[in-house]
Amino acid sequence: MTRFFDTHPFWARLLFAFALVLAATYANSQNVRWDLGAPGSAGAVAAGGTGLSPLFAQPGAILNFCNYPANAIPCTNYANTYPTLASTTPCPTNQQVVLQGSSTCQSTGDNFGNMGVYTVSGTYAYTLTVNGVASGPYTLTLDVPSTGAAYTSFVLPNDAVTGTTLNTLTKLNGSPNSTVVIMSTTDTTGFVGIVTAGAGTTGDATIQSSGLVKCVFSNATTVNDYVQRSGTTGGNCLDTGSTVFPTSGGDVIGRVLSTNASPGTYQIDEFAPELVPGSSGSGGGNPTLDNCTPDESGFTFYSVTSLTNYFAALWQFCASTSTCTGFTGSPYINCTIYIPTAATGATIVLDIAANDGTAGHTANFQTCDGVINSGTINTGSLTCAAAQTFTTTSTAYNRVTLTFNVQSTLSNGSILVVKILTSTTGTAPTANMLVYPHFVL
Repeated sequence: MTRFFDTHPFWARLLFAFALVLAATYANSQNVRWDLGAPGSAGAVAAGGTGLSPLFAQPGAILNFCNYPANAIPCTNYANTYPTLASTTPCPTNQQVVLQGSSTCQSTGDNFGNMGVYTVSGTYAYTLTVNGVASGPYTLTLDVPSTGAAYTSFVLPNDAVTGTTLNTLTKLNGSPNSTVVIMSTTDTTGFVGIVTAGAGTTGDATIQSSGLVKCVFSNATTVNDYVQRSGTTGGNCLDTGSTVFPTSGGDVIGRVLSTNASPGTYQIDEFAPELVPGSSGSGGGNPTLDNCTPDESGFTFYSVTSLTNYFAALWQFCASTSTCTGFTGSPYINCTIYIPTAATGATIVLDIAANDGTAGHTANFQTCDGVINSGTINTGSLTCAAAQTFTTTSTAYNRVTLTFNVQSTLSNGSILVVKILTSTTGTAPTANMLVYPHFVL
C-alpha cells in the first residue's frame, strides 16, 4: 500500500479538504460538530496505485486540529476542541478527537479512519499523521447559518489567471496542486461549489458545496425549480423552468427557493457536487433516499464497517448505554426523497444487522413521513407507521428486513420527508445496529 498520500497531493486536497462532510449542528451552546468520515464518505484514507485508485482506511490516524494558519506540519498551534456540543471545558491538546456517540477525548481516530471534533465556528487548519508520516495542513471553515441549517464548505487557492467570482459556480483547476476557477458556459460537469468569500485571482476562496447559499442567476426564477449552470454567462446559475429532475444539461446544482421576475442573486438549496441528470432515479425506477442527516443526539451516525470481503457504508443506531455512553431517548435520522411522478403503494425498507451473535436481543424501529408539495419547504406533522421489532439471531450481522408503508400521498414533484427512529424494548443488542434504508415503489 502506498503510504499516506505521499504521491497523491491532488487526492489529499480533495479527500481531506473537499470531500469531508461537516455535520454542523447547534445544541444549546456555541459548539458545532465536524466529522472526517461521516456521513457518506471514507474517513482518513490512503490511495494505492495511480489514477482513480482504490481507497484504504487508515486506522489510528493522529489529528492535530489547529488555529488557522497552521504553524508547522504537524501543526502545534492547537485550537480548542470539546467533549460535547454543550461543553465549555476543552479537551487536552494531545486528545482532540471525540468519536460519534462518545464524549471521551482521545488522540486518534478509530480503526476505519473516522474521527471528529466539537469546536466553535471559525476557520481552522489540521494535519493528519499516519505511521509517523504527517500530511497537510488542510483548511476548513465551520459555521452554522442563521437558519440553523447544516452546510458544507472548504477553502482552496484561487486560480491566478481567471480566478473566481462571488456567488458563482466553481470547478477545480491547476496542477500539481488544485485551485478553484469560475465555470465556463460550456462546462457540463465538474461543479464543486459556489464561492461565498475570498473571490478573485489571489488568496484563498471559500467554496460552499451543499446547503442554503446564494447564486447569481442569468434568468428569472420560480420557486422549487431545478437549477443548472447558465449557458450564457460563465459561472451563473440557470432556472431550468421545471420542477421535474433534469434529464440533460450537465450538473444539477440544486433547487431555487424563491420566485423572482428578473435575473439576480437568489438563494438556492444546493445539492452535493457533480449530481448529474438521471442520477436521482427520475424517469422510472425507485428515487433514492438522499440528504439523510442524523439528529443532534450523537446516537445516530454514518460509518464504514469492515465486513467479510468488503467495506459497508451504513447508518449506525446506538442500542444502549453499553454501546454508546449516555445513550437515551429515541435517536433518529431524517431523509428526503424527490418524487418525480405521482405514486401509490410506496414503502420504506430497512435492512438491519448488528455484530451480536446472541439470539433474542431486540430493538424497535419505526418510520414517520410527511410531504412538501409547493411553497414553504417546511413540513407539517409527520404520520408514523406502526413500530416493528428487530431481533438478533445466533449469527452475528444477520440481515433482518423491516418494511413500512409510506403514510403520505405522493404527487408530481413532491418531496417526501422521512424520519427513521429506534427505541428500546426488551434486552438491547450488544452492538450498535447497522441500518441500510431503501425507498421502494
